[in-house]
Amino acid sequence: MAWSVLGVARLHHLLATGRMASKSEAGRYVANQLDEQWRPIGLEALRARERPDEPSRYRSANLRGRDVRDFVAWCVADGARLAEETPRWKDRHG
Repeated sequence: MAWSVLGVARLHHLLATGRMASKSEAGRYVANQLDEQWRPIGLEALRARERPDEPSRYRSANLRGRDVRDFVAWCVADGARLAEETPRWKDRHG
């Protein structure tokens, strides 16, 4: 779960800012800078990475899985939008 969330968050951060973030920084980016709907999965990914012995913030693995799926899908779609709209990416890769 953390690998998926933090990995795509790092790529989204790169497309949004032009700078690659660490995995922990990417989790904080999700929790604090993206839409509020992604905050729970960002905090959960940080918990899993930085404090794996603590219990999950989710009451259900199914709910957590749904949020991971939805976040990854959103990141891919929004990342494609950023790549198309951002001249630094379009010029290099378009």
